[in-house]
Amino acid sequence: KLVATGQSDLLVPTLNYITFDFETVENIINGINNLIAQLEPLSVASAATINDQITMLYFDLRNGSDFIEQWISQLFGVAIRVNEANQSNVPDITIDYKHYIPYKPQVSVIGFNSKKFDMNLLLKHLIKNKTKIQYMGSTTQAKQTVVSHQDYDFDLRFIDILSFIPPNNTLKQFVEKFSTKGIKLTKGIFPHGSFNYDNYKLVLSQSEAFTKEDFYDKLYNKNISNENYEQYCNVSINFESRWDYLKHYNIRDVTCMINPINHLIQIIWEEKVDMLGCMSLAQIASQIKYKYCYGKFDINASYNVVNGFEQFEVTQYWWNNKVKGYINQDEFAKRDTTNNVIEDDFEWIRNKVANETCHLCHNKFTKENKPTLDRIDNSIALFDKHLGFESFACTMMAKRQDAISQHNDTKSLYYKQILNSAFGGEGQNNAKFDKISFNNARHASIKQLNQCHKATRKLSDDIYNSDGEVIEEAQYMVSESPRQFKCNKPLQEAVFTLDNSKFWYLNFLYNFLYKCVDMDRVHFCNMDTDSMYLAIAESQIEGYKQGLKYIIKDQVFYDLYYKEWLPWDNCTVAEEKKLMGITTESQGENIVCLAPKCYSLYNENEQNDDIVSLVNRMKGVSEKKANLTTNDYIKCLNDGCNINVTTNNLQMKMGIMSIISMEKSALTGIHNKMVVLSNGCCAPFMYGINADHYLIE
Repeated sequence: KLVATGQSDLLVPTLNYITFDFETVENIINGINNLIAQLEPLSVASAATINDQITMLYFDLRNGSDFIEQWISQLFGVAIRVNEANQSNVPDITIDYKHYIPYKPQVSVIGFNSKKFDMNLLLKHLIKNKTKIQYMGSTTQAKQTVVSHQDYDFDLRFIDILSFIPPNNTLKQFVEKFSTKGIKLTKGIFPHGSFNYDNYKLVLSQSEAFTKEDFYDKLYNKNISNENYEQYCNVSINFESRWDYLKHYNIRDVTCMINPINHLIQIIWEEKVDMLGCMSLAQIASQIKYKYCYGKFDINASYNVVNGFEQFEVTQYWWNNKVKGYINQDEFAKRDTTNNVIEDDFEWIRNKVANETCHLCHNKFTKENKPTLDRIDNSIALFDKHLGFESFACTMMAKRQDAISQHNDTKSLYYKQILNSAFGGEGQNNAKFDKISFNNARHASIKQLNQCHKATRKLSDDIYNSDGEVIEEAQYMVSESPRQFKCNKPLQEAVFTLDNSKFWYLNFLYNFLYKCVDMDRVHFCNMDTDSMYLAIAESQIEGYKQGLKYIIKDQVFYDLYYKEWLPWDNCTVAEEKKLMGITTESQGENIVCLAPKCYSLYNENEQNDDIVSLVNRMKGVSEKKANLTTNDYIKCLNDGCNINVTTNNLQMKMGIMSIISMEKSALTGIHNKMVVLSNGCCAPFMYGINADHYLIE
């Protein structure tokens, strides 16, 4: 309403919301393929922020097997107050327009890593007679779930905070990275693996503290530190039973999310974007980017006449000549002229020229930019330098540099992700979401016959009364591919950004490095889209942090241009983190590169020949779960063998979050992005060309 009435300066961000989290217990299942256990709900907690006050809810299995339904019922009650708090911050605006459709407010219910397990667990409880669900995502992962209830004038919007932050963050890391300074509330610890579904009542009813061995994590194959266990013991003495500690832990998980979420809301609102009005980090980045693009746009200005030229006037004489010209062209090319334009189409062409623009350059027609039905000369409009995104890129980078100078890690990280998401997100086809519906067995079976059908998953079973009659039918989630969709993303921008990154990479390589550095003393170990790993033969006296100091062959050229690319001693943050610049990420004495994104950087201790690992990277396997060392990389390289690891992972299995034991090849010598020749050299993929076609001298 405020935007529509020209009062956008009165906009405020959405500050009130609800966080939620489930705790689970393992239901041990052995002997079924690689399935170890299925996770069953044990408890649920939520925390609502209502004008700086926090209201909490908590339910567990002691409340009955329907404790989730009890929580949902209470959740709507709390959401009433959250919605009222949000609406109280919005000025009351009346729009006198008969076609105006009032906006139905939404209350955000935010989970952490809730896209898979939490939402799949909730769906069967949310599908009730009085609710309607708008689900966006796939049958296994929910991007957004909007729940409408006929008794309430607002919707519940379930989202995952992971959609708004960089990937691969745990809840502990999220709280540490994004909380404001001085906040001490962190994620707690709990021994989930110390009991299972068969004995949870017995174990949790006890009053003794858990032992340190109870905290062993089977997913990451490690235990907590002595310091963390001591902290747990100091806290646990405040609770009469382990059930009480579980409640404390569950509530702590939802309350510790509030400060970092509030911090993110404030950071994003600095760009006048409402975080809880968006669905993902990419959408936030896109809104910020186009806000800067339209910074000078005046909605009341006229943009019809461009470049100061007079608008083209269509006359009957001009149109008659155009019609004759088209007929002559087609007759000469022996084309059918039955459906050609005629002289009587004069009113049609005059209206189009007056009211529309060129479909190629989008400019109005002028005496310098004349209309034609087959015009191909668009050089004036299409080859101008494009500076639309310059202010966005420069401003975001400047803010990131300021954040680094002020040691504000939260803002530094977030502005970096905004820059990355703004351009990377344009190349992702997020408009083509599956069409998700919830059906009974009969309707689900009919939809399975449709050619657009993709997947069906059972959510719940039939519920019978005491007389054996079905009182609630089983529900199924059916996924169908949309027959058509609209994608408004500027794909040219995304493709250009990817191409330009490779061009700039080669520009640095050939127009700087090759011209001033002795490349006979440089070996390319590994390369990626925006990084290169070099082995340099330099001084054996000074140590490995020498940079390019001893291999410069043209000092004059280097001194003239290196500041355009590289940082230097005592340079400012802006000079080190400049756009299109290069910086050193890490340095070491040795590196083993097995394949792209798979390497180990390490030093050797000359006193005892021990290896000190600096950086280990691998693809397809969690580095924390694999627990591999540099020696594994060296063995894989020297012996030409695979290094396999067995890990326990959480996966959706038959609609249930389960613990799966899997064996994977963590390290191999396989390079699947290029053709590897017999001498170890790599060549690009070309259709019909394999390694046998290359001659090796």
